[in-house]
Amino acid sequence: MNFESLKNSKHISFAKEIYNSSFPLDERRDFDLVIEMVGKEGFDFYVIKTSLEDETPIGIISIWEFNDFVYIEHFAIDLPLRQKGYGSKVLNEIINKYSKPFIIEVEPPTNVEALKRINFYKKLNFSLLDFNYLQPAYSPTQNALPMNLMTNNILYFTNENIQKAVSLIHKKVYKVL
Repeated sequence: MNFESLKNSKHISFAKEIYNSSFPLDERRDFDLVIEMVGKEGFDFYVIKTSLEDETPIGIISIWEFNDFVYIEHFAIDLPLRQKGYGSKVLNEIINKYSKPFIIEVEPPTNVEALKRINFYKKLNFSLLDFNYLQPAYSPTQNALPMNLMTNNILYFTNENIQKAVSLIHKKVYKVL
């Protein structure tokens, strides 16, 4: 896989389209703000391609790297390419790139799509954390959402470390103090 930073990408319109179509309004920020944020405060947004030679983008992933863990904020494979193994390959490569625990937000398992997403991450050794979590609103015009947290390192994310991670995510990602 090839991860091309949005800052250097020719595929900004693809990234914007998949970002806006894959995530409900309350689960994303304005895309122009995403572009401004890239490269600041440990945030990067990548356009995913299968290789350096193949210019065809297949998905997007946005990542916040903190001192003790990595937070995946958004991850989506282009709709026609889903269920073909790309998502697993991408996540395995990203996880192997960092030597830190990962944490993600997922919708509660209240519908078929949310269950499929949770099971996808479980197949990649992620586990649901036993933590009551509310994703803050991205802006005053958006809503906070009940979400679940998942990690690939259940031993690291003790109650104390979950609290620290959530506090840092809220402060840096959502700008909530």
